Amino acid sequence: MRDDFDLDALGRESANEWLPLAFRRDMDMRFDLSATPVRGSRHAFREMLANLLDNAIRYGRRRGRIAVSCFAEGGEAVLRVDDDGPGIPEDQRERVFERFCRLPGSAAEGCGLGLAIVRELARQHGAKVSLGETAELGGLRVELRVPIRTADRGSDA
Repeated sequence: MRDDFDLDALGRESANEWLPLAFRRDMDMRFDLSATPVRGSRHAFREMLANLLDNAIRYGRRRGRIAVSCFAEGGEAVLRVDDDGPGIPEDQRERVFERFCRLPGSAAEGCGLGLAIVRELARQHGAKVSLGETAELGGLRVELRVPIRTADRGSDA
């Protein structure tokens, strides 16, 4: 089911769920959320954000930092999760979207499905997910871009 909702509101709700887990690892998790109206499955977007936050907490360094931001840019809602962990080498970034992919030397537990799930759910919503580096924190940047819901697009599926 597709609904109109604000991605930033979903981020605020997720903060309540994920902050305690970050605190257990002595991580500083910050949220900078601006109004970003989208249309889609609220459940799917919650699942995407949960996978991104789980990865940031799981693979980030203990006593590390995570920055979650949501803003509008160029007709798109942008959801960004930055961390100060080891990142993903550029030549491996496409590979980690494959199901069950785990990079050699990864110390964290997991089954390698998180980013595959994110990419598939993003694709179903006409969104794009990309991986890069964050200059500010020095780790991985995961960015989800989805068209912003506008008044004339509000009834689109």
